[in-house]
This record gives sequence, C-alpha cells and structure tokens, in this order.
Amino acid sequence: MDWATRMTIAKGIARGLAYLHDDMSIIHVFLDAGSVILDEESYPKIANFEVSSLMTADAKSKVLAELGKMGYRAPELSKVEEANEKTDVYSLGIIILELLTGKSLMNSTDGMDLPQWVASIIKEETTSGVFDRKLMRDAAAGTVWNELIDTLNLALQCVHSSPSVRPKAREVKQQLEQISKLVHFVEPLACTADDLLYAPLKTMHKGWSMTKYTASLKDGSEMELRFLMRENIKGHNKFKAEAEVLGKIRHPNLRALRAYYMRPNGCKMLVLEYMPKGNLSVFLHGRGPNTPLDWLTRMTIAKGTARGLAYLHDEMSIIHVYLTAGTIYLDEQLNPKIVDFEMSRLMTADSNSKMLVVVGKLGYSAPELSKVEEANTKTDVYSLGVIILELLTGKSPEVRTNGMGLPQWVECKVKEERTNEVFDLVLQYTATDIVKEELMDTLKLALQCVDRSPSVRPKAREVLWRLEQISPGSDGGVGPSEEGHMPLPAGGDKE
Repeated sequence: MDWATRMTIAKGIARGLAYLHDDMSIIHVFLDAGSVILDEESYPKIANFEVSSLMTADAKSKVLAELGKMGYRAPELSKVEEANEKTDVYSLGIIILELLTGKSLMNSTDGMDLPQWVASIIKEETTSGVFDRKLMRDAAAGTVWNELIDTLNLALQCVHSSPSVRPKAREVKQQLEQISKLVHFVEPLACTADDLLYAPLKTMHKGWSMTKYTASLKDGSEMELRFLMRENIKGHNKFKAEAEVLGKIRHPNLRALRAYYMRPNGCKMLVLEYMPKGNLSVFLHGRGPNTPLDWLTRMTIAKGTARGLAYLHDEMSIIHVYLTAGTIYLDEQLNPKIVDFEMSRLMTADSNSKMLVVVGKLGYSAPELSKVEEANTKTDVYSLGVIILELLTGKSPEVRTNGMGLPQWVECKVKEERTNEVFDLVLQYTATDIVKEELMDTLKLALQCVDRSPSVRPKAREVLWRLEQISPGSDGGVGPSEEGHMPLPAGGDKE
C-alpha cells in the first residue's frame, strides 16, 4: 500500500470521526483498525459507531477490555462512561501509527506497545526506522519524507498520555489536509485536494479516457478537473515525471496545468484553468447568425495558436499530436490557449493510438500519420493549417464536402480559380481591399501547412512570423514574437 493510499485512509477516518463528534455528538468508544472498512477504491468508512449506544453496560465493559488488550484504548479510559472525544482521538492516533509503521498491534515490539516503541526509536535518533519499508521507497520521491515526518508528529500528539495535549478530530483532519496537499506548480493554489474532490462538480464531458468536471470552490472561483482512467495512463513514476515537466510550462497561449493529484485507486486527477468561453470549435460553428466573427478576431486566434505551438516545439520539445479546434480554448478576450498538449505524454501507447484514430476522423491528422511514434513538428503544423483553413472558410473539417476533406475542397476551389468562394460569407461581405489581400496571403500559408509533403510545410515559428507579416496588428494575446523581427525563408525547410 503506497503513501497516497495510506494518507487518504487517514484523512477519511479523521473526517468521519470529526463528523461524529461535531455534527452528531457521538463518541465512538470502540474505534480500531477493525472498525474501519475500505470500499473498492480504498476509501475508508467508519463502522460500529452505533454499538456503544445499543449494548448493555456489561457488554460494553467486555468490549472495552478487549480494546485495551489490543492497544487502542486511551490509558485513562477504564469505563465506557469515561469515554470522550479525546479517547476517540487516542484510538485515531494509534491507527495512524499503524498506517505509518505497517506494524500490527497484536505483535508488540520488544514488549512495548506501539506508541512506546515509536518513541524509543525516535529517542535513538533513527526516525527512519519507524516507517514501513515500503513507505521509505516512496520517500525517495522528495516531498513524501516531509509528509511522513509531519504525520508522525501529529499521530504522537494524538496518543499523548495527557488528554489535554491531544487535538480534536477536526483539527487532526485539518492538519492532515495541510500535510498532504495537491502537487502544484509555480503559483500555489489556495485550496487542498479535498477542497477540489468534495467541491460541487458539474460534468463537462465523459469519455473513454477521462471525465471532465467544473469544480466550484468556496471562494467563488472555478477549476477544471480531469479524472484520467488508470488503464489509459502511464504508471505512477512515469506519470509523475511527465507531470513535473508539463506543470512548469507557462505561456500566454498555452493553458496551464495548475496541479495534479493521484488517487489511491490509480486514477489521476489534473487541475487546470477553467475557461468558460469554451473551445474554438464550438465558438466557431455553434454561434448564432447574430454573432458574426470578424477577421481581426480570427487572425488573433490564428497567431496565438501558432505562437503557442512554436513555443511547444522550440522551447519544450513537445509534439502536441492532437491539435484540433476542440483543443484550442478562448479566454474572455478571445485570445487562444492550446490545451491537451500534455495528454500524449501522459497516456499509454494503446490509448494514444485510439486517440489518434479519433483525431483522424475529425479531419485534422496529417495523411502520413498513422502511429503516435510518427508524430513530429510537421504533423502538428498540418493540424495548424487545417485550423487556419477552418477560420478562413467557417467550415468544420469534420464535414466532408462532395466527398472531400476541408484541405482538398479548398485546393479544388483554388485550382478552379474560384478562390473567393472559399472564404466565409461574413468575411466576403465585410472585407476591405486590405483584408482581402490578408485573406489571400493567409490562405496560401494555410495550404502550404497542409501540403501532402511534410518537407514543404513550414515550421510553427515560421507560420507565426508570416502571420505577423500579413497582419501586424492583432497579436493573439501577447506582443510580436522575436521571430517577427527575423526574416525567415518563405518556403518550407527540408529537415
């Protein structure tokens, strides 16, 4: 049993006991590891809390005596009538020590009970000898060691011989929540894992690989939570290593991974910025006739997407693989942020293959891309080109026209010298002479991006530079890129 699972169990027991004490005014009396039942996901449920109020006095005394022999009973408790919140907390402390040490109370060490044995080990200045060896392997992961020490100190406070020193159950719960926080990056979150896990959730999407929720926090803010199905995600260590890298990425046109949390059942949770405007696909194709999208906004989106992709390629050496209009989200000012760039790094090979098939059906995959291992910067640029065509035409690549995909349909119109028919009617009716020229130049660039030959396609940074030359105004969320000051070759490179 790993540390994340043990901590989840400790927090769940403390939460349940705090509820009994504070909301129901119930003293458990007989709390021990045997009265904590685990569900299929290893979440704990306290049992037998009703027993002390249902049994006769004689029966209670017998159970209490047995509890004392097992080592869960507070030293000052000799009669059930003397039981109180602090005697329950003593039992809770023993259970936490069991989780930390892996030792059974039925098998004492050197004739000492568990609290005495732990105290003797610490006195010898060999604290690491207290912990279960399996946890010491987890402790090599960095922050786990600090969590073990803090939890041990809390458990020893719970089993203090003086009841006045012991914290209340709700204080134990609060301290455990502070000890085991979300793994967050750059900006600390003003919430714990439990704040998110127990927040009101609204389902955004449920699929074979993940379920997306919007979590409404107490301070009124919202976060997007993604629960990734364990069978689709890499193992614990690989997932953690990838998440540590991905979580430090910060760019105006990339949605930030704010934190992650690994549940005891193997499911992982990602905490992401919530973007209420939704994705580009819905915004572009789900608008009503009274909300036209002008050229300046479309160019802003194209530039911002190119800028974010160039950063992934050049600064982070990350291939998106699954770039679509559905993986571009818009902020309140309609600046784009690329999302899901972390998924290909976190998912298993089988899950990546399934996802690639889906993206292919949507019309965004480069023709040469049949396996994730074949994905590269040029296959990403193909997807970028499809998105730019989508912005120019207002057509979804999911919808085939006369049996043709979007790039083929556009190429056909251009070949027939009917290029004006390519553009969205809104753009045709409102375009000035300057905008018409920008539309034609952007169309030529998009067609180069979707060329069947990867060597003809430009790099993402070159796409960005050329968009900035075509329309120097709109910037897509930030100022002109450094590449904007560097002339690059008009043709694609031949890497």
